[in-house]
Amino acid sequence: MVQAARSGKQNIIEGSEDGKTSTEMELKLLNVARSSIGELCEEMANIGLTLCHQVDAMMNGYLRSLEK
Repeated sequence: MVQAARSGKQNIIEGSEDGKTSTEMELKLLNVARSSIGELCEEMANIGLTLCHQVDAMMNGYLRSLEK
């Protein structure tokens, strides 16, 4: 996740700089940045879902213990 965030940021910076001389390179680097940010979003979503499932499992266990 950290690498995807760094890569996204760095490619935006480099794309903006290279855009002064090459629109083609700017487009390439900005598309790489979009891909990196997309990876980061998928990772964050998976972490959020995992945490929700873990909390749900713990709450179910706690509720069962209260019912006894």
